[in-house]
Amino acid sequence: MTAVATARRRTAEVIELHAGHEYAVFTIDAQPERNYYGLGIQSSFGGFSYAWSQPGSGFKEFLAQLNLGYVSGKMVGRDEEFDGEATTKAIRKEIVARRRARECSADEARAEWPGSEFEHEFDFHDWTGNTEMFKQDSPWEFYQTCGGQRSREFTALYNLFWAAFAKELVP
Repeated sequence: MTAVATARRRTAEVIELHAGHEYAVFTIDAQPERNYYGLGIQSSFGGFSYAWSQPGSGFKEFLAQLNLGYVSGKMVGRDEEFDGEATTKAIRKEIVARRRARECSADEARAEWPGSEFEHEFDFHDWTGNTEMFKQDSPWEFYQTCGGQRSREFTALYNLFWAAFAKELVP
């Protein structure tokens, strides 16, 4: 028995960016009722896409805060691995800096302090959903990777367009 394809029409959000002769067209397809949150990019650097099932926060806010290491791992493939030790160290370093600058109390710092090193990427993802201190910032800036080579094309795309894309998402 052959499966029959069914069609349904939807409207996705499209953000088109240009810089000189380079371009990037970002297509955001958020379908919360299906737990589907997709991002497609067609650009002068190539095409990239990924879909998440539970991005945690609002999808646009989530996308706006992603760093190169995380998003390239998703969009290009996992040629780099999540570095739990380096990620934990980066978070702890920031908490100490905020404590020294008196931007948080000892109790707030203690509540945010990762009790142990993140062993898996999903441990870090859980932490980002529960952090209070970093809710206004981007906890994803602490995401660290090790090994592998990022796609030069995706890195160039990210460096040229991601900040402008993030500004369009969260003006």
